[in-house]
Amino acid sequence: MRRLVTTTSRVITAVLAHALAQTVSHAAPATPPAPPQPAVGLGTTTFLDAEGGVGTLVQVLGSGYKATRVNDAAGEETLVDFRQHAEVALIHVAHTSNVKLLGAYLGSEVLLPLAHVSLRAGDLRESTTGIGDATVGMYLQWQKLALFGRPLSARLDLDIATPTGAYNRDRNVNLGNKLWQVSPYLAWTLRLSERWEISNRINYNWSSVSHRPPFATSHETWQPGDQIAVNLSASYAITERWRVGIGGYTLQQLRDSRTDGARLPDSRQSVFGAGPSARWNFGRTTMIASAYKEFEAQNRSEGYLGVLRLMRVY
Repeated sequence: MRRLVTTTSRVITAVLAHALAQTVSHAAPATPPAPPQPAVGLGTTTFLDAEGGVGTLVQVLGSGYKATRVNDAAGEETLVDFRQHAEVALIHVAHTSNVKLLGAYLGSEVLLPLAHVSLRAGDLRESTTGIGDATVGMYLQWQKLALFGRPLSARLDLDIATPTGAYNRDRNVNLGNKLWQVSPYLAWTLRLSERWEISNRINYNWSSVSHRPPFATSHETWQPGDQIAVNLSASYAITERWRVGIGGYTLQQLRDSRTDGARLPDSRQSVFGAGPSARWNFGRTTMIASAYKEFEAQNRSEGYLGVLRLMRVY
């Protein structure tokens, strides 16, 4: 049976948050830099996200991000001289067993990102390449459900990102975070008709306290605030192998970040993104391409994101 569990990128927004923290400190020295927000896979899941069955999925996800502006808490651009480039390759392996729990198939997954980042923000010039934080997860996969008489699939997942990525306290930009992340998500796909479908993923992220902020911040500890991310897409099957549609995402930080145990006012991040996607399927192989333009960013960069996913089911 086809297995279409998709993945969450654990690098892109983490890198952007590192960049923003340093940009804010350059733009307004009196403002303490905020801790980086870990990634929650913005835009990396789209069509038929929650569909799946017993089997093993191997996925390679490639993404590129480019931004030429970074916004403050009011959504206003803070720097003219800002350039951000991030390229990510993510390896994702997921296995859905034939063991059932609560009517769903039990599965597990592991994700490992590799990335290259280049940043220019005011006087800051920095780039880094390496391995990001590895993620392990367990999930429940429901299929053959129904809503309003139409087929419905759902997945409930619990991911844990481990502090294993490349990190150096002497650097301003790092690929790892040196903290733990707990990220449950709920995904669902509803087949509206023989050709139309709509998919949604809601992801919540909690981060532990890090006792290793970069030396340049002068902090002993910091902790990113809780955040929620939503991916939403709709597609139409133009042929048996091709689907086209649109997708979008939103990020909203729900709690203030903390530095040295104190709440950091006006540190919450948010952003919206939207753009087209296309999906090609041949047998057990699937490829999905997506492109997004970001809007209304607050306390983070605002740019363009492209995602290419290649999946094979065994």
